[in-house]
Amino acid sequence: MTHDLESVIRQVNDKFGTSFADGPVLHERKKPLGWHAMPTELRDQIKQELDEGFSATHSKSAKLRSLLSKANDLHDEIIAVHDRHC
Repeated sequence: MTHDLESVIRQVNDKFGTSFADGPVLHERKKPLGWHAMPTELRDQIKQELDEGFSATHSKSAKLRSLLSKANDLHDEIIAVHDRHC
């Protein structure tokens, strides 16, 4: 992973003929964090319910398990390629 975003933008511009701005990247927040960004009991409950629903669907669906396995394999492959080139 790189922390030099200006260099990445220049490389993308060179490779693809784009003209994205490569000046200093500002890491300022445009808006203050809203209620949705704060951990709450309600958010924890919603996350737990979503996780339980996903787990139930995952255990019943061979197609979903297959797609997730392929996605995980692709992710591992991308990370391996990245690690070889960085």
